[in-house]
Amino acid sequence: LFAKRGKVTGGSTAATRALSLGKILGFTDLHLFGVDSCFDDDRDRHAYEYVDERAESPAISCKVNGRRFRTSWQFIRQAKDIQVMLINYGHLFTMTVHGDSLTRDICLDVQKTVQPFWNTRQRLNRENAA
Repeated sequence: LFAKRGKVTGGSTAATRALSLGKILGFTDLHLFGVDSCFDDDRDRHAYEYVDERAESPAISCKVNGRRFRTSWQFIRQAKDIQVMLINYGHLFTMTVHGDSLTRDICLDVQKTVQPFWNTRQRLNRENAA
C-alpha cells in the first residue's frame, strides 16, 4: 500500500522531521519553539518527568558565533541536522528560532554564510523557469 509513497526524512529527532514535513506540505514560514539543542548549567530543561539521556552522555561544550553552549551529543546531532537542512533547502523557506539557544545561533550562522549561495540558486531557478 505504501510502496509508491515518498518517505519523510529529515534527521534524528521529531523536531527535525517536523521541519521536513512542513517543507513537504508546502509551508514556507517555519517557527521553532523550544528546540534549543542546549541546556543551562543546572541542566533543567523539561516540565515533566523523563529519562535523562545525559546520565549516559555527559554534557559537552561547543562554540558557535563566539558563544559557548552546554549541550550533549544528541543535541549536537539535532543542531547539525537542522544546519544541513538549511544549507540544502533554506532557499525554499524562512525559519525563525524563538529563544536564545544553540539552534538559533546555528541558524543565524548558516543564513549569514550561505545567503549568497541561496540568492544564486533562486536566480538560477527563476532563469530556468523563464
